[in-house]
Amino acid sequence: MNFFKNKLTVTVVVLSVSFLILIGYTVKRENMSTAENGIGVVLNTVQGTVYSLNSKIKGSVSFIVNFSEVKEENEKLKEENLQLKDKALKYDALSNENDRLREMLNFKNQKDEYKYIGCDIIGKSGDNWLDGFIINRGSDDGLKKKWL
Repeated sequence: MNFFKNKLTVTVVVLSVSFLILIGYTVKRENMSTAENGIGVVLNTVQGTVYSLNSKIKGSVSFIVNFSEVKEENEKLKEENLQLKDKALKYDALSNENDRLREMLNFKNQKDEYKYIGCDIIGKSGDNWLDGFIINRGSDDGLKKKWL
């Protein structure tokens, strides 16, 4: 007799069986009486309301149950946002430096009265940097000594 101690279970089972019998009975019939139609409209309205309420409750409970996951995801997104902001700042700095270096490389085109030859400084002559430099280009490349 434990089955009858849980009244909610008994009620759900009885209602489910009753509705299944009613559905089976009304499926075979083509015409409904006014009373049956009225009861169907009322039950459909109640069913729609219960379904809507159930969906709202389910959404609220789901949010509460998954709150820790949402919070964890939010923290990850905040960290990713900081990393992307840092990358954007570095990109802007590199872009500005790139523009500045391109302008410096364009020096050859701005001063076209001279013929430029690229070289490397491989040493210095004298004790001071202003005394002179030793470069890896020479007379074979068309360079001549010129004293200022």
